[in-house]
Amino acid sequence: MKRAPRSMAGLLTVLLTGMGAVFALIGAAFVGLGVSVKGGSPWFFVTLGLVLLGAGGVCALVQSRQRREQKRLRTEGVPLPGRVLEVQRHPFITWNVDNVVTLPGQHSPWTLRCAYTLDGREYTVSSELLWQEPLADSPGLTVYADPARPRRAWVDPDTLRYRWNP
Repeated sequence: MKRAPRSMAGLLTVLLTGMGAVFALIGAAFVGLGVSVKGGSPWFFVTLGLVLLGAGGVCALVQSRQRREQKRLRTEGVPLPGRVLEVQRHPFITWNVDNVVTLPGQHSPWTLRCAYTLDGREYTVSSELLWQEPLADSPGLTVYADPARPRRAWVDPDTLRYRWNP
């Protein structure tokens, strides 16, 4: 999977399902070949793998729900001008986009904390994971908010300005 995830749920989906598949396959191989595991049963690997696959499945459902909500907000939400309050880098999350080993933080995402005003009240919202460095100075920033539930909002990443990195 070369495309980087856009949310923490997406990141956890990839991580947990990958680990779950590896543990389940190793456990199945140990059970099938009759390999003994020192200090335990080979069924432990299968069980752990299935638990991790289940957790990855839950994260996939959360990610799917988030995408549906973003799509709904984009079509039905009220577009509002937003203002960047904070740009945060997540150096302990790395997505390797190259075929070589990268340094920690080299391919790390950013998130934004943005403010928007609806019906005279100010609200804040965090963006999805952004894999290019956003600029705090983004004058055309658009936030789509649900008029019925103003705390539900989505930052449109296409309206952000990004630092150019060759």
